[in-house]
Amino acid sequence: MTPGFLSLTPVSSFYVKGPDAERYLNSRLTSNVLALDNLEGRVSSALNAQGKISAILWIGKLEDSFFLYAPYCAKDSLKGVIEAFKVADQFETTVAEDLAFCIHLTNSQLLHELNLPLPESPASFQREEQCIVVRVNRCSIDGVDILCTKNQGQKFLEILRERAQEIRDSEFIFHRAISNLPMYPFELHDGRLLLEGNTSSYVSENKGCYVGQEVVEKLETRGKTAFIVAPFTTQKLYEGSIESLESTLERSFQILSLGHNQDQSKSGGFLRMRRADHETGKSISKDTVTLTFL
Repeated sequence: MTPGFLSLTPVSSFYVKGPDAERYLNSRLTSNVLALDNLEGRVSSALNAQGKISAILWIGKLEDSFFLYAPYCAKDSLKGVIEAFKVADQFETTVAEDLAFCIHLTNSQLLHELNLPLPESPASFQREEQCIVVRVNRCSIDGVDILCTKNQGQKFLEILRERAQEIRDSEFIFHRAISNLPMYPFELHDGRLLLEGNTSSYVSENKGCYVGQEVVEKLETRGKTAFIVAPFTTQKLYEGSIESLESTLERSFQILSLGHNQDQSKSGGFLRMRRADHETGKSISKDTVTLTFL
């Protein structure tokens, strides 16, 4: 895709610090927090006791604390999720007021336009004076998130609008579908089983106990969930609503998101259906619409 950018604001970002922070976060999240080195991070998830999603977020180790954030979420919305099982644990959760703006670059080369460095490895991030730069795959393998103040974010956007393409939300959905990257809190939202989507990389094996682990491991052993969140494309650009597309196809699945790519004259997004009915590459047609499962 053409190198571009878009705002992922609002964003919930916060720090967790204290003698029990590392141990608690490792028991709260599905990824191995104990294995993170300084300035290293990854996408993870917080589940409820039934193994269903409470949040999907990024976590990184920043010296003696941890930095966590999730785009498209109210600034303090995830604080309660993280602290849900806190009893006598000694740590503090502080909203990152200085990092309340988030911009995603689909190509890391655009960092040069903003005089920002590229983190060394795909699992690393960079702390600058007024921002944090995170390598994260949202719709391409070379993506980058920039967390910064609102004022700094507006300045970055002004520069980028002069030198790069601003990606529309509908185009962002289309490219996420092509890459099979469903996103929280849209296609993957509260109350949905984590493993319905392409999320296996969010779960670390042999990391110790965490909330929802029993359900996740049972599903992994069985090898499947009853439902799947899967990407699709249409043969031609579909300009109607999600409801009209579902009605036209008369199928027993729920369309979760619908985006468009004008250059390819196609539409695409994500749907949720019974896993037994899903077959990659299968197409279904009705009237003038042809939809293909990816």
